[in-house]
Amino acid sequence: MTASLHQAFERLPNRIKRFVRPSLRIRTTLTHMDAIRLGQSRIGGQPDVPPRFKWPRYDGLPLSFIAQLNLADFSDDLRVLPLPSQGSLAFFYDSEQRTWGFDPKDRGSAVVAYFPEPVASLVRIEIPADVPEMGRFQSCALHYTPEQSLPDAWSDYYVPQLSEDEKDLLFDYQDAAAAESSGPCHRLGGHANCIQNPMEIECQLATNGLFCGDASGYDDPRAEILAPGALDWRLLLQVDTDDDAAMMWGDCGMIYFWIHEQDLRAAEFDRSWLILQCGWDADDYEFVFAKRP
Repeated sequence: MTASLHQAFERLPNRIKRFVRPSLRIRTTLTHMDAIRLGQSRIGGQPDVPPRFKWPRYDGLPLSFIAQLNLADFSDDLRVLPLPSQGSLAFFYDSEQRTWGFDPKDRGSAVVAYFPEPVASLVRIEIPADVPEMGRFQSCALHYTPEQSLPDAWSDYYVPQLSEDEKDLLFDYQDAAAAESSGPCHRLGGHANCIQNPMEIECQLATNGLFCGDASGYDDPRAEILAPGALDWRLLLQVDTDDDAAMMWGDCGMIYFWIHEQDLRAAEFDRSWLILQCGWDADDYEFVFAKRP
């Protein structure tokens, strides 16, 4: 942390600083697939999978391959989540971006596959021929930088809600952090870089059967009962729009793979949930926060 970023952090009130979480900023370098070693972490390209692997499909189409992480990378100072120490994770999402995570019916449109096998036992496979062009991504090697992250200014972590002055201090810190980093904001662990509203409550409601694409899910009597469990959701992986990888999420947005704390510790990655966010207008913003339980 540079001096200017440290100063911005120290100006934050303790009730913000107490929620800081370690994360890994992931930077990509466009790399030909032939130069990516078997089992090596990557965004885009082709996956390395067990021989028995069956490519996931949703609503008639194969999913897009998003990323693969070699879990042996994340030890010592790179351990920001309670991940298994060996094996790998492969991330997939709807190849036409038809689902955004607000509908319980989106289950199956995003998959996190956990391969506990040694990477030497994996095989590299081709992308299915019926994956559309928009769902095929260029392979990029990864580099990790430890970073601290804080919840969004409107997060339910802050009770009571932040004052305008507190928000301004948090925005100053976020601006200082952004000034030190350029390029796409891919992230492992920590808190999400929200483009719209904080997502934990949406994960909690949608995965428990409540539709969050309009007011109905937030108005449902079950929402108030479910809401206290929202902060048990953890960011697993955030993948930004990335020109090198030929990735565009909505209108220059991001996709976020979330997982419940209990499922993360049990390595039940198949229970992950994806949300896509991109730019929206102020009316949308006011609607969501007016309806949150």
